[in-house]
Amino acid sequence: SVGARHGSPVVLAISAREMFEAGHAFYHAGRETWLVRSVPREYLQVLPFAG
Repeated sequence: SVGARHGSPVVLAISAREMFEAGHAFYHAGRETWLVRSVPREYLQVLPFAG
């Protein structure tokens, strides 16, 4: 199966408010979807995965 070929899942939290306040551009792409060109490392946090 396809899923068996990949490593363990990773869950990331993105500090979007802090990114926005720092001047990063966000693009509205739908009702609940926002896009950015990239997310700098300092705005990412690895969360525990309970699965």
